[in-house]
Amino acid sequence: MGRYAVAMSDQRPGKGQPQPQSQSQSQPRPQARPQTPPAAGCPGCGKSLRADAVICIECGFDKRKGLQRGTGIGAGKVQSGSTTCSSCGYSMVGLKTRVCPECGVENKPKSWKDYSKVESARVVRRAYMVPAVMLGAGVGVISIAFAVTGHAELIPNFLVALAVSTALGVLAFFMMCATWIGFDAPTHLTALRLSGIEAAATAVWLVMVLLVPWFLVWGLVIWLGTLIVTAHLLEIELAEAFVLGVIKFVLRLGLAFAGVSFAVGS
Repeated sequence: MGRYAVAMSDQRPGKGQPQPQSQSQSQPRPQARPQTPPAAGCPGCGKSLRADAVICIECGFDKRKGLQRGTGIGAGKVQSGSTTCSSCGYSMVGLKTRVCPECGVENKPKSWKDYSKVESARVVRRAYMVPAVMLGAGVGVISIAFAVTGHAELIPNFLVALAVSTALGVLAFFMMCATWIGFDAPTHLTALRLSGIEAAATAVWLVMVLLVPWFLVWGLVIWLGTLIVTAHLLEIELAEAFVLGVIKFVLRLGLAFAGVSFAVGS
């Protein structure tokens, strides 16, 4: 018994011996898995995109810059190119060939000439749309104002006066372009812009006369606003817009004087 007791006492750890670690201390604690950020729609193509992702692998949209990088077929610095087959819609992302492995159609990229046509059409639509909306809104407001006040018979007179004022404005702007500005827009676009400005300014002035007191003070504000809009639409300086207004006024006086002289002479 004593022999076994000594043997058992020898197996006990002494002062210099390392203490045995428990099983819970020896095993590392499992670390929590990082949670995957929820997915959201890509602003470029609408497909699923993680919230922490920077670039969409489907269309190349870069969330940092808010634009699409060139990743597809026919990609460039300003267009992302196609990421799907033009025939069957198969995803071409990551493929180094333009031949679709699904249907065998070769997807030819758009040339820079084709892209320039699309971009030019967009710029032209915007250049014509703004003055056209101003012209339509101005004529509509003036026609309604004449009809409400019982002077609907003045609508044709206003349209004739608008056409004459537009012609004088085109003539004045032509003189400025031939002298120092230079020609950078077609004549019909200049006429559309000037008629839109004239109609919108007249409509605002008429509404101010009918509804707002002290319209003479507001007339100065409308005149300054007309100068700013003219400079913006015609892409000229504010001083040049003022000169254009002066030339138009002189031409109107000359036309009025010629009309009075003709009436007196006849």
